[in-house]
Amino acid sequence: MSGETIEVVIPHKHPASAGMFTFDGKVVEVFGFGTNNSVRLHVRQIGEVELNFEAGVFSAPCLRFGGRAGSTGWTQVIDPREEDRPKLQEFAAAVEAAASDNPEEEA
Repeated sequence: MSGETIEVVIPHKHPASAGMFTFDGKVVEVFGFGTNNSVRLHVRQIGEVELNFEAGVFSAPCLRFGGRAGSTGWTQVIDPREEDRPKLQEFAAAVEAAASDNPEEEA
């Protein structure tokens, strides 16, 4: 990544359920989505990134960061509009690429 921050805002019909993802090339931050607490994950704590848009009885749209290096990762349920999906895909791909460029160091 060229040092620019990727920011994806996910609006929601219920403002308290809106949220935002940011990524500066090293750190993912998650804000909102019904909580006042933010989440920060360094790319060295992310083993994989999964973006799912399917909704149903046994699934919900989410952005999942699989953990590594002592992290349990993070899964954020999302309710993106159709027009938000390309930016989310770009975001997920950037995080995945950065995480794969930073393999876990062996002890």
